[in-house]
Amino acid sequence: MELLSWLGRHVEKCEEWKLGSIALMAQLMVEAAEQEASGERLKAQNQLRERFSKREWLKDLMSRLSRPELEHLLLRIKESTGWPALDRASVLGHMVKNSPDLAPLLAARDDQPVASRGPITSHRSYRERQHLLDRIINVEIPQVAKDIALARSYGDLRENHEYKAAKEAQTILFRRRDELMADLHRVAPSDFRELPFDKAGLGTVVTLEYGDGKKETYSILGVWDGDPEHGIISSNSRMAETLIGHTAGERLTVPSEHGETQAILASVQPLPAELLELINRE
Repeated sequence: MELLSWLGRHVEKCEEWKLGSIALMAQLMVEAAEQEASGERLKAQNQLRERFSKREWLKDLMSRLSRPELEHLLLRIKESTGWPALDRASVLGHMVKNSPDLAPLLAARDDQPVASRGPITSHRSYRERQHLLDRIINVEIPQVAKDIALARSYGDLRENHEYKAAKEAQTILFRRRDELMADLHRVAPSDFRELPFDKAGLGTVVTLEYGDGKKETYSILGVWDGDPEHGIISSNSRMAETLIGHTAGERLTVPSEHGETQAILASVQPLPAELLELINRE
């Protein structure tokens, strides 16, 4: 939190120190604004929020982002719980004033079906990937850099196996960092609240009934979601792809452990409150 607050005042250091993209830093700042905090962390969190309320700072930040990154940041802030509603609207207003061409996008998002917004996932799964990326950038990459420096001190690099191993590890970490950054730019978090449930789709609980009387219930969430213990399946899973778009009462051919089988889509319901709390818990 404190590091992000400092970087917010020195945006250029993010690139200079190769800490990741400016877009990633902005997303991490939004994420930090949503966390529970107290003491010094709360002070740093308030400073982060204040950064976004400064139009010139926001204008400079936006100038460093590509169009897709800008759109993603707009949607991320629009759905964020890190600001009171009026403050969040003010930040979005500053963004539109700085870049008027975002206005139609902001207006369109309200009426646009969730499925047409591109890949989404739960806030819980999104945070898990953010935390993994944060660890790679702030812990693992600095550590392997130290390992490389130490290996250099051993002498001849041609026969220096420690150096070669450390460099290979660094290459893997850089590749993983870039993959995670791309994923976080491509996928948006969602709270899955107040979604339609007239058909099986994102944010619905579906129950299948088989010929032998057996029943199975699945909660369909986003691309990175999957939790067998709670019956959660990814929208990218074979089962979800088979069910999405169908209504209760339809007979379907669904995947099973032994190939495919027949089942009736017995019911389609909204996500229960306890599951919504689980996937949106800080």
